[in-house]
Order: sequence, then C-alpha cells, then structure tokens
Amino acid sequence: MRKWSFVVITGTHAKNAYQGKPKILQQLFKSELSKVGMKYTEPVDLSDDRYVSVQTIEDTDKIFQVARKYGLSWLFIILPKRMPAPMYNSIKRLGDLRYGIATSCVDGNKLSAQANPAQYLANISMKLNLKLGGNNQLLKFNELTSLNFSETMVVGIDVTHPSPSSGKNTPSIAAVVATINSSLGQWPAVIRRQAKARQEMVSELADMLYSRLFIWKKNNPAYPKNILVYRDGVSEGQYEIVLNQELPLLREACTRIPIYQKNPPRLTVVIVGKRHHTRFYTPGTKQSNPLPGTIVDRGVTEARYWDFYLQPHDAIKGTARPIHYFVLHDEIFRTLSKPVSELEAVTQGLCYVFGRATKPVSVCTPAYYADIACERARCYLDHLFDDPGQWKAHELEKSKDVQEPNLEKVPAEDGIKLHPNIRDTMFYI
Repeated sequence: MRKWSFVVITGTHAKNAYQGKPKILQQLFKSELSKVGMKYTEPVDLSDDRYVSVQTIEDTDKIFQVARKYGLSWLFIILPKRMPAPMYNSIKRLGDLRYGIATSCVDGNKLSAQANPAQYLANISMKLNLKLGGNNQLLKFNELTSLNFSETMVVGIDVTHPSPSSGKNTPSIAAVVATINSSLGQWPAVIRRQAKARQEMVSELADMLYSRLFIWKKNNPAYPKNILVYRDGVSEGQYEIVLNQELPLLREACTRIPIYQKNPPRLTVVIVGKRHHTRFYTPGTKQSNPLPGTIVDRGVTEARYWDFYLQPHDAIKGTARPIHYFVLHDEIFRTLSKPVSELEAVTQGLCYVFGRATKPVSVCTPAYYADIACERARCYLDHLFDDPGQWKAHELEKSKDVQEPNLEKVPAEDGIKLHPNIRDTMFYI
C-alpha cells in the first residue's frame, strides 16, 4: 500500500459522517482490506491536517498540499454527502495531472449507512488494488484457446465526443488501453486530444500504440508477436474509415521498432458494437433472457463477413443486450486450428477480467476500460464538456459534423497530460 493516509473533507455543502471519527475509519480499513488479501500498512498520522475544509473548487488544492507535506503516494478521500461534481472533477484533475498522487474517493455518508460495510469496502479495495498495480483475478486462457497471451498484447480503443450542450471549442478525446503481460490484470491508458471535434478516427493512434508497446517491453523480455485490438464507438458506416485510416497507423507504430521491420506482429481488429436493436429471447421459459455465455454467429449475422453476437452476462433487470463483434481485419486467429471458436472464447473470457467486478460484464474488458478512460478525460476538461448554452440554436443541427475547434480557446496538450508518477498505472479506474 506504500505511504498513504485518508483525508476527511468538510464543508458547507453537507456534514461528513466521518468527521471526528478517524479511529473508527482506520479500524474499518484495517479489518476489511486485510480480509481481501491486501498487505495492509498503517496510514500516516496527519493529525489535524486530516480534516480539510472545501468550500470552493479552488479549495481542493488544500488536499494535495497536505499530501505533499507528508510525502504521500496516494490518498483515500472521504467525501461529504452530495459533493458537487465540479469539485470531484477538480480532485481528479489535480491528482492525475498536477501532483501525480493517486486518489480513491468514497461517500462518507454512504459508507456509514452500510449495516455491513464489508461488501462496500471489498468493491473499493478492488479499485484500489488496480490503482496500486495489483491483479484482482486470473483467468485460465490456456483452457479456452491455444493463443499464447505471453506473446499477445490486447488493446482497447475508444473516442468520446462533446455533446451538443458542450462548449464550441470542446475537443474529442481518444483513449487507448493495453495489457502489459500475460496475466491481463493491468491495463495502463494513454489519452490524447483529437485534432478535430467529433472526429471518430484517432488522429494520434500511431504514437499512442507505440507508447503501449514500450510499456509492454518494460514488463516482458520481448515485444508481442500478436496485437489484438478491440475498437469501440464505431458505427457500421465508419468501418471503412477504421480499415483504411486507423489500421495503417497501427502498422506505422510497429515500424518504429527495429525488430518489427523484419518480422511485423500479426494484427487483428475487432469492432465492438453496442448501439443496435438486436435482442435474443428463450421461448417457453420463465426467464426470457438467454443464459450467460450465449453466442449467436449464424442466421442473423452477416453473410459475407465474420461477425457474432455475444451475451456473456446475466442481466439483473430487463432484457439483456448482446454485444455485436465484427472482425474487420484478422491475421492472428486464421493461423489457429479453430479460428471462429477461439476468437469467441477469447472475447467471452475477456468479459471476466474486468477488475471492478467479480462477475462477467456485458462488454469485453478492453473496450470497457477505454470507455472509462475517456470519461476520466472528460473530468479534466469539465469546464468545456459541461459548459451548456454556448451552442446557438441554428448550430445544433450541425453539431454532429466534424469541426475544428478554435485552438486559441482550447487548453494546450498539457490540459490532459498525465503526471509521470501515474502515467503507467490504472489511474482511471
């Protein structure tokens, strides 16, 4: 756990349930974090500095002044009830960009209201373990596929766009996550601002993938022989753009590595489609949703292309929505004995390695993590993304078009430049 401590935020917004109860909080963490296998170390005693009064967004800087004073690696922050979202965004922005101090935030009132906080703290510890570089689960992929994951890097790509109510100079943000070893437990992310707003193609994809390959090499004896890419956020009309513009950028990143100039890695690109109206039902049963792990790869799929629907999870409520996977380009699985079955098994398995859950999630982990990383980037630029009223009425119809923001009014690249201390971690989780 390294050098850490917890800070209790107080303010006029609402009273913090843990104000004046540091010993109770400390004993709670010591008991529950040790149960889930984390090697517990006592927090640094901050004395009166443990309580930080936050009245305005500017006051959030006091939290990190305390952390810097005591030389802390990360902070556990107990928030008061109904803390405004801009203040939460400011905490993440300062911690991730300026100070390089990891933060884990929790609602103090919600924590105190739990009759048995073990489950609540177990969920928190899963996120905390990922931030500190640990693994939460291990899947035996060797029982699912012959693909060697010690030679295969799995990549997730997503792009988030400004809403019609965002500022006119709000950029689109791209995120790339990738595994660092065969355990598939750690997925550090890189985020970049797009050159144009509402541009789906990742303009700096070559640089972003190159940075992931560099991290892989730091954790492995050699560069990966296979790169499996799950691309999220692409509509059917944009498949050709990914194939003609993004795939060459992926290859360009590989050509920058001397060893790849003679033996380039095998690339497979799979599109992850969430926004569709296809649903499946089980007739004649009380439970209309199909069982978890249902795959449909014939009958309603494309006749001339390789695609399939996968529902890996058990829907808690309502109708389960399967995810549509479309294989845009494949060089990896066609070399295996059963390419279709093995890709489907790998994709199913990737739904089980999502670090914040103990059950399978509906979307495969690389796409899910890339989406979360994009959302974290929105916190950094919340003054642009959450700035309603700047779009004129007659411009709303054009808001979906690719536009070039006024670069003079858009923050410089360091507006989302991560601090070196957390750059290679799962800061976004």
